[in-house]
Amino acid sequence: VSVAPPGKAEQQTYQLWAHSGRVDGFILVRMRIEDWRVAFLTEQAIPFVAFGRTETHANAPHIGVDGRAGILDLMRHLISLGHRRIAFISAPEALTFATERLQGYRQGLEEAGLTWDPSWLAQGNLTRQGGYQTALRLLDLEPRPTAIVGVNDLTALGAIRAVQERGLRVGHDIAVAGFDGTEASEHSHPPLTTLYQPVYDIGRRCCQMLLEIIVQGHASKPDSLIRPNLIVRESTSPSGNDKGRPAFKDAARPLREETPH
Repeated sequence: VSVAPPGKAEQQTYQLWAHSGRVDGFILVRMRIEDWRVAFLTEQAIPFVAFGRTETHANAPHIGVDGRAGILDLMRHLISLGHRRIAFISAPEALTFATERLQGYRQGLEEAGLTWDPSWLAQGNLTRQGGYQTALRLLDLEPRPTAIVGVNDLTALGAIRAVQERGLRVGHDIAVAGFDGTEASEHSHPPLTTLYQPVYDIGRRCCQMLLEIIVQGHASKPDSLIRPNLIVRESTSPSGNDKGRPAFKDAARPLREETPH
């Protein structure tokens, strides 16, 4: 498994390992829409399994998480609370999962008859700091979003900090949600609504698949798609004495009221 960032150093790392004879197989992560690693390892006849897929080699052995369906579930949750000004902090568009999660965001808006506003879409860098800085810009919009969805939990945790620094209450004045189901999401203040993906189980299954390919020459099930589970916590719903009261007062009118004619 390599965590080297994309670029010349990454290519040199893979070439070194591939030609050293000391590596029997690879597990690829952070898959890209066009991923040179898949083509390289295929040409070198080196076994590999990918966590996620790539558009250019869709048949490569992989285990994926259905980010489109997961974000769609999250959008339906937010829309059921009355939100329609929902902002999305995405990731670099070259990453496959970023594209899939953005598809779920846009599908959720379309399904509810809501017009997509490009100003509500901003690109982060998958870090807390990136989520914080990007959320500050979104909070400057007029009218501002009533909900912010982070492409991952770290992004959403940064957004929570930005919302709180503006004197707003997360889960009351503005909703925030993420994706991953990390331990940090459970212990944030307030706890973060998120989409849980079983990364430890996925890692185990990737290893099992890779061992099958190394030993047998093929995997018994070369592709698998897992749907993440929506975990609703206080960052998207009020708690305590506020339960039962209308949440998010700026998002309480009928859903289709603002749809242009």
